[in-house]
Amino acid sequence: VVILVTVTMTMSSPTETAISVSNIADGGQNETTTADEIPSWFMEKYGSWGERLNVAEWENCDNYRSKNGWKGQDLVHGKNAPVRILEYRVKYGSGEGTNGLKCGGVGTTLLGVALFTKNAESHKGYCHGGSMCSVIDDLIGWCAFLVTGECRPWTGFTVQVNTSLKRPIEVGSYLIVRAKIVKVERRKVH
Repeated sequence: VVILVTVTMTMSSPTETAISVSNIADGGQNETTTADEIPSWFMEKYGSWGERLNVAEWENCDNYRSKNGWKGQDLVHGKNAPVRILEYRVKYGSGEGTNGLKCGGVGTTLLGVALFTKNAESHKGYCHGGSMCSVIDDLIGWCAFLVTGECRPWTGFTVQVNTSLKRPIEVGSYLIVRAKIVKVERRKVH
């Protein structure tokens, strides 16, 4: 499966603007949370947006993975991951491009919140570019797993990722991430 999905990472200030990648200005969103907590501002704005994506392996990630044959930790969902996707929410499209399915396909949108912890630091106070690319890869993959109108994990894999990182992300930042399916061609998801 070839996956080409339009991805936007967005500033989480009250005056959000869609850009390729941006650091999150404090913008009044300075609150204390633990690595497992979803920021209240995210829940206030997006808590009723779409449906929460529930994946068994994320609930007790490290334990689930070891019991089911994985050898290591999840790069962006594990409790101690340097960058963590705290939640994904999905709105399914109308089924366009999916050969008669009732939903999914074009218009399917995945939205989430990512936390870049101090373990993602590379340069003083800023996150490693690889941590940003890991989030993009995860977002694109999970969006493609939703193309059929239901969540079907591990039905594809990433072959190539080309990125142009525009600005650094500060350690401790939360990013709102979005991917939307804009076209489906046989096994290719754009």
